[in-house]
Amino acid sequence: MLKSEEHTNFTLERKQIMLENNQLKLHDHVRNLTTKLTNLIQRNQINEHTISLNLIHIENQQYKIIKMDIALKKIIHLNNNFEKILQENRLIRINEQEKLHSIKQISFQKRKQLITHTKRLHILSLDEHHLINKTIRNSLEIVRLNNIFHDFNNTKKV
Repeated sequence: MLKSEEHTNFTLERKQIMLENNQLKLHDHVRNLTTKLTNLIQRNQINEHTISLNLIHIENQQYKIIKMDIALKKIIHLNNNFEKILQENRLIRINEQEKLHSIKQISFQKRKQLITHTKRLHILSLDEHHLINKTIRNSLEIVRLNNIFHDFNNTKKV
């Protein structure tokens, strides 16, 4: 009976050692999982913060794009108006040139009228020149705004 008890005690000790080993392994495994979970939670918080910053950045960029779009539409409208005025001015100039040609064919007595029309044509030509200069400045402004828009898009991509 003593041998049987020794054998049982030995078996029980072995089982106890195995259980303790298993318990240590389980404890290590739980600790590793807890560490992983903590790291995952921290990464999740960092990602949430990054997402909220990105959302704010996106809203700001969308606001800037809307402002640029409105400015671009206004410039296009302004440029279209200048083109209409320029076209009207050209038609007026052509008409005045035709009048001038007709006046030149009229007799010498109409010389005074010719001088008046010549002055008017000169003024119209000056006006056309000013309008062309304004159109060129507008075009340069459009190019400048397009460059700003292009730089803005490049900044957004970075």
